[in-house]
Amino acid sequence: MKKIALMTWHHVNNYGTAFQALALKELITEFDCDVDIINYMRLEASPIQKKSLKKIIKNLFYETTSVDTNGKIYEFNDDCFEAFYSKNFTYTQICHSRQDLQKLNNIYNGFVCGSDQIWGPRWFDSHYFLDFVTDSKRKIAYAPSIGVTGLSSFQAAWSMKKLISKIKYLSVREKTGCDEISELTGRHDVINVLDPVLLIDGTFWEKILATSKQELPKNDYMFIFFLKNNEKYIQFAIEEAKKKNLKPIIMHSTQSIDNNYYNIEAPKPEDLLKYLKEAKYICTDSFHIMVFSIIFNKQFTVFNKHNSKEFSSQNGRLTELLDRLKIKNVVYNGKIGDKIDYRIVNDELYNLKRVSKYFLENAIKNIPDEINYYDYKNTCEDCKKCKGNISFEMKQYFSKGKLITHKFIKKRMMLWSFSLEGKCYGCEKNENIDTRKPIFYDELLNDFLKDRNLLKIYMKYYFTYDLINVIKKMTQFVRR
Repeated sequence: MKKIALMTWHHVNNYGTAFQALALKELITEFDCDVDIINYMRLEASPIQKKSLKKIIKNLFYETTSVDTNGKIYEFNDDCFEAFYSKNFTYTQICHSRQDLQKLNNIYNGFVCGSDQIWGPRWFDSHYFLDFVTDSKRKIAYAPSIGVTGLSSFQAAWSMKKLISKIKYLSVREKTGCDEISELTGRHDVINVLDPVLLIDGTFWEKILATSKQELPKNDYMFIFFLKNNEKYIQFAIEEAKKKNLKPIIMHSTQSIDNNYYNIEAPKPEDLLKYLKEAKYICTDSFHIMVFSIIFNKQFTVFNKHNSKEFSSQNGRLTELLDRLKIKNVVYNGKIGDKIDYRIVNDELYNLKRVSKYFLENAIKNIPDEINYYDYKNTCEDCKKCKGNISFEMKQYFSKGKLITHKFIKKRMMLWSFSLEGKCYGCEKNENIDTRKPIFYDELLNDFLKDRNLLKIYMKYYFTYDLINVIKKMTQFVRR
């Protein structure tokens, strides 16, 4: 029996995250595997990003305004998700550093990363691309989502291209994501697969909800759940519930300032499934609530969570799935959605599930049975024991340069955590240095090795950090 380690988001208070992790674990288990969730706990903050001069200037001259509300971003009770995770998952040792993760190479036959938006370039983390796994044949990406369009324009694109190219079995949840990754990497073997929640039969989810002790309303009800507070949508849903003689059951908004309409406390995951299974109608802006509406063959209307162009691509994951399942006219456009013919939907879903399951089964089958010992303590593949580190490369160049401009630039660069100090972003965490790898690291290295124009490098990557630092010091001086 093969041992598989699953790299995904876990132990967060998010229903979609919890359900997708459970579904993917169950799927892999079906193929005669033992599965553990990688207990990755990042110690550092998000990766360092390039500062935009345009945004800095905008923040200096334009005051930001905040809306005064009586609400707050919803906080779940401590026990809302904890029992669900404890009951349904087994974990690896806690992993903080890269070396912690590298140890897993000697324990597990294969590694799967997915699903959800773990590959989102805005919150890039190289470990979710299995950068710590030694052999590409042991890497499987199942249904990760990037959640954006125009991937090549993001700072993380350089790093993502390098990391994705090393994954043997590659699939993505959205067709648009497949196209974006193919364009970025030049790979044409990217498979479009379903979210793992859709691959698990409804009978499995019914067993989960059967453990719920939640009392449901005695009368028929409409279940209303919006991740993002939108009073227009909520009021519309309430009015439609009245027209259908349904009681509106309204959850908290969980990703923005809460609404004032909720009439139930946030349920445990199994309780939420029970609410969905017994609802007569569902209104939501949540991808995974829509997915369960489909699994339970419910009539529903789905709403776009984001109105801004910057995040409009995240709306696309809903409409793309609807198109694949031939569900028409259920996206809110001022009226309630059309009736869904689930005979057509279930036929389409059956065919799509076969393709997705075949990809995952075939990938797992081809993972090597033998585990070759990996000497993680004496190996650092990416940096060749720091001699491939950009710090080392730049130091070599600086030692030859005698120009005053070189000395000035070097002095300025050394102020920052992506400076010329001889540290390695690939090794074990060192309490004395900042081990966060900059999100633009590979792009910076490429620019430097291409023409070694230090002034260009400084202006592109360091200048805005310097500018912020100078502004802060000037502000402190004036206040004194």
